[in-house]
Amino acid sequence: MKMRNRGQILVLFVISLVVLIGLAALGVDVGYMYTVRHELQRCADAGALAGASRFINAPGEIGTWADAAVQAVARARATDYASKDNVIRSQLLTQPGDSVIVTFDQGPDKIKVQTERTVPLFFARMFLGPTKRITAYAVAEAAAVSENTTCIAPLAVPMPWTEGVGGAPYRYDDGIDTVNPIDNTLDAICQGFDDSGTYTTWSYQTHDNTSARTARDTYLCPGALMKLKIGSPAQTQPGWFRPLDLSDYSLDCDDPENNSAPKLFTWLLKHSGDCSNTTGCRVVLNKNNPTQELDVLTGDRVGPTVSAIAPHYYKDPLGEAYPNAIDWDSLMDGRVLEGDPADYWDDNYDPNNNADWVFSTNSPRAGVTSRRIIRLPIYDPRVPPVGQGTNMYINPVAFAGFWVQDVSPINAGQATITGRLIEITGVGQGGPAPGQGGATVKILRLVE
Repeated sequence: MKMRNRGQILVLFVISLVVLIGLAALGVDVGYMYTVRHELQRCADAGALAGASRFINAPGEIGTWADAAVQAVARARATDYASKDNVIRSQLLTQPGDSVIVTFDQGPDKIKVQTERTVPLFFARMFLGPTKRITAYAVAEAAAVSENTTCIAPLAVPMPWTEGVGGAPYRYDDGIDTVNPIDNTLDAICQGFDDSGTYTTWSYQTHDNTSARTARDTYLCPGALMKLKIGSPAQTQPGWFRPLDLSDYSLDCDDPENNSAPKLFTWLLKHSGDCSNTTGCRVVLNKNNPTQELDVLTGDRVGPTVSAIAPHYYKDPLGEAYPNAIDWDSLMDGRVLEGDPADYWDDNYDPNNNADWVFSTNSPRAGVTSRRIIRLPIYDPRVPPVGQGTNMYINPVAFAGFWVQDVSPINAGQATITGRLIEITGVGQGGPAPGQGGATVKILRLVE
């Protein structure tokens, strides 16, 4: 008996047609929802960046990301900018159910902005309901210009302090001396010093300052004259101006010259000033890592420090460098390139007082080698190195760029390294008040 199947084909065709139309309709609604989400994401991005801008303080402005007043301004900015653009023909917050949610639970200097809108559906109502709530979010932060600091010289310098009555010189005495802060008051303080035009002047003939030290030198302000390494152990105490073992943070340092912590210490001192021209060994530190630990080397290492920084002819006997002498193996005089000019000494050791430093720009005079510019970690003397013996470490609170000014004699076989502060390049969290910003250049960026 012959079977008829015309009716079956018709049923299959109708079912297939319904499925195809349903899929097409669903595709229209899904595409529409993706468009809405894309526009909500654009609003969230704009709001987050605008809100994070409040975490960049103006010079002299006080307040951190955690302050209620700062967060109130950040929230207002975020809401304002998140609602400026259209989401499907109308601005956010102009339709029932629209919302902009701002939170600050992502960490220091970060803000999260979530945008929401309820939209009607067309063909997909039978599957998803008559409306759908669409959300998007963004997290932005005011971040240091560079999270990573490279080419670090292995010397730890304490935050400067104001000497109190009865305290020992060159040493922080708790309860007597006053450590001057690295916070949002620093910009205004440094601007006051700039306005007054007061600097400590220097002479290469005496290897000492030629004017009374100014208050600028007790703050981390550009142009401040600071001791980077105390030469005489009698004028320091364990933990202050200490050498560092940075081998845990070194990269590509497999050369036999650098295969131990003491050798790496010397190599980094010699080469930290020309790291941009060095393709091998380098140190990379994260400026905002609150758990970062920098090991302290045992001993004062005055001899290796002076040998790595000062030219041989400059320290033995210690005196003024003579013209056209070449010492490739020192920070202060080692040429960066073989084509450096023959009058190198004239550019780098002008015997006239203050001729090597331009006070109006807080920078070394043009022609002075960049090798003499080094970056050092700064720690808080109120938080002395943790541990004892060969297991001591510090947590940096900041990193600062210094220009090596001179090597000064103290007594036989000893010397002090002196430098000018150029700028603070980053603030960490190793001090008694973690998370405080200020004194660093920041940029806005999206992190989520």
